[in-house]
Order: sequence, then structure tokens, then C-alpha cells
Amino acid sequence: MNRTQNNPFEDQHTLDIVKRYERMLNNNKPTYFDTFEFEELINFYLNKNNSKKALEVCNLANHQHPNSTTIQVKRAMMLIEKGALNTALEILNRAEKIEPSNQEIFFLKGYTFTLMGDPQEAIKQFERAIANEPDNVDLYLHIAFSFIQVSNYNVALRYLRKATVVSPNDMDVLFDMAYCYERLNDNKKSIELYKNYLDEKPFSETGWYNLGIAYAKNDMINEAIKAYNYAIAINTEYSSAYFNKANLLANNNGYLDAIQVYEEFLTVEPGNTEVLCYIGECYEKILDFENAKASYQKALSADDHYADAWFGIGVLLQKEKSYEESKYNILKALEIDDQDPEFWFVYGNLCKEMNNTQDAILAFKKVTEIAPYDFEAWISYADIINTSGDLQNAIDILQKAHSFNSDCADINYRLSALYLIAQREELAILHLTNALNLDPGQIDLYLNFYPKASENAKINGLIMTYKNMEALSK
Repeated sequence: MNRTQNNPFEDQHTLDIVKRYERMLNNNKPTYFDTFEFEELINFYLNKNNSKKALEVCNLANHQHPNSTTIQVKRAMMLIEKGALNTALEILNRAEKIEPSNQEIFFLKGYTFTLMGDPQEAIKQFERAIANEPDNVDLYLHIAFSFIQVSNYNVALRYLRKATVVSPNDMDVLFDMAYCYERLNDNKKSIELYKNYLDEKPFSETGWYNLGIAYAKNDMINEAIKAYNYAIAINTEYSSAYFNKANLLANNNGYLDAIQVYEEFLTVEPGNTEVLCYIGECYEKILDFENAKASYQKALSADDHYADAWFGIGVLLQKEKSYEESKYNILKALEIDDQDPEFWFVYGNLCKEMNNTQDAILAFKKVTEIAPYDFEAWISYADIINTSGDLQNAIDILQKAHSFNSDCADINYRLSALYLIAQREELAILHLTNALNLDPGQIDLYLNFYPKASENAKINGLIMTYKNMEALSK
């Protein structure tokens, strides 16, 4: 519901101005409004979430009061919100000529340049704003926030530190600094600042929630869960805290506890399809396929166009070897989202199990097109081509895979084996050397894939050299 809709305490003076304005529109008869009245009109329509009408008021206000910087600033603000950054900048430049000491103009110019991806010019304009009001803490906060919006956390911190000089005990500044350090992965500093913030504001659910995120990123799992618990205790409907807590439990193999917390989340946001699917995944992890399937079906009852739920059921049916039903469900998922590489990969393996080689090849090929850095897809693609008897095509596929994944030991081991089969010893040795440098621990998998490799004297010598080096290093 709109914040000001049907407000019985709406200011009568404002309503009278609105009636005059709308009467003017209906009668198509020009009416004069002073700048203060235009401001009230603009704010009224913005509060009604009618930015189109607010901009129309701005344009009329500009026509009647072309030299009013207040009106120009309002116009620029709305144009910035609409993404018309160049037009907003032109208006602000004109306003600056009328009132060259207005810090709001410089701030908005800085904000515009930030959104345009020009931080140096943005800083220049922000510094001009600060020169006019060097002790304005809110100005530093707004500048910092503009850089936070574009993920420039280092520059945001620069202005937040300046704010602490003006107001050392400002909690909003402390909170934003903690957030920036967390985004920069300086989790220890972030934790320190959030704890300082919570010492002063112990009932801030957002503070506890963000502290939980910082703890989790620092692998302090128990502390993170305690922080999320505090956030939930303060606000029992804080769905994000339930969600993060449940994810943390699930990611650390606490599947039963995670299910319980996800269920608590659903009391706040019933029918959330994403969470219903996460519950399904948790049941799947503990091999409770019946409840897993029931959770996915609940998700489909809430939204039958939710691809992950179709996919989840398909995976369960594949495990039960109900291949045709599994295929139906996975194809439904792909019908909804044909750009998810996991869907295609699982579908490829399903087709392979069903001895449908051609569809498996097409599926694995699709994965490599969508996600060229997925080395497992490349290997599956090459393996099925090789099994079909096309050795050279399999090598070509892995060479293409190598162009995206040159530092992947698996790709190099596989290439070495295939080159050896193709009797191209020099290239086989080259890729085996690469593989051993990257991950010598996989040598047994290499030999399992192609046992005859150990019969080649040079290959065997290379393997023994690395095994001896590994033994000496222990």
C-alpha cells in the first residue's frame, strides 16, 4: 500500500494546492504557482509513487521559474532516478551558474558521475560540496553511499573515515564502515566494527544479521549462527536471518537442523519456492527421497513454472532409475530455463544412462557453450565422443577445453591419455608434465583411465620421477 494513500492527516494546504493543479489540468487553463507550491506538488506525487506526474510538475515549474535552483535540483534528481544521466548533468550545470555555492548541486553532480563510471570526476565534485559544508556528517554518509551503490568500497571508506573525524561516535558511520570492510573481505575488521556498533545498539537486528554474515565469511560458524539467532530474537519475522542461518547449517552438513530453520522461514514467507526446493535438497542429502519429492512438489504447487523444482524431481527419479519420468521432468526444467548448465549436464548423463548417445552428446556440447570453464562437461563430452570411436574429435574437443582451462589438471591428464592412444608421444608427455605440475595426486586416476600408459617407457619414467619427488618432499 502506498505510504500516503488515504492519509486522513494529509496536510490540507498541500491538498488545496493539488486541487488547484489538477483543476488547471482539467480546464487546460494556465495557473501560477510559486516555487514552494511546486515543491509541495512534486513531493506529493513522489509520495504517491507517481514519478511521471512529479516530472510533469517539474517541467511546468521550470517553465514558470527557470532560475529556481530548487526546481532544477528536483528535476535533476528525478532524471537521475530514471537513468537520464546526461540530461540531469546539463540541468545541474545550468543550476550551478545560477547558484555556484549550492552544495546539493555539487553532490548531485558527483553522484551522477559515480553512476556514469567516472569516480575521479565524481570525487572532484564531491570535494566541492564538502568545501561548502565540511562539518556535515550526513553529506559524508551520502557520498559514501553513492560509492557503495557502485561497489567502490575503498573510496566509500575514505569518506566514512572523514566522517569519523567530524563525528567520532556516529553509529551510522560505524555501521557503514563495517559493511564496507565486509564487502572487501576484511572480515576481522568488519567483525570488530559490527561488535562496536552493537555495544551501542544491542537491539539492532540488522547489526546482528550483518555480523552473522561477517562471521560466516570468516568461517566462524557457531558465532554466525548465534548472531543470526539474536537477529531473529529481536525480530521474529526477519526472514533473511532465518534464510542465512538455514543455508549455513545446510552448507555445513547440518541438514536436519537446516530443514527446521527453513520451515521457520516458511512461517514468515509461506510458499517460498526457493526455500521449498532447498528443503528438498536437504532431504535428498540425507537420502529421504520421499520427503524430498514432497518438498519439490509443494514448490510446484506454489509455482508450476519453477524450473528447479521440476529438475529436483527429475534427479530423484533418475536415482530411482525411472528414466522416462526423469527425462520428462528435466525437459520441463529445460523448457523453462534452457541456459542452466547443470540442467543440461544432468540431462546428458541421463541420456547416457538411457543409451541415447546422440542426445547425450548434444547436452554435453550445450554445457560447454553455456559454461566453457566447466571442465567436467568438457571431459564428459570428449569421453562420449571417444567411446563412439572418434578419437581425433575427442582430442579436438579437449584442446578447445584446454584453451579455457589450461590450468586444469583433469583436462591435461585426459589429453595426455588420448594423445598416447593416438601415438603422439611428444604431446602426451607435454600434457602429462603439465598435469603433474598442477596436481600429481591424480596420477592413479590417469592410470586407471588408460592403464597401458605405464607400458610407455618415457611416460613411466616421468611418473616415477614425480612419485620420487613427492616421496622426498614428505
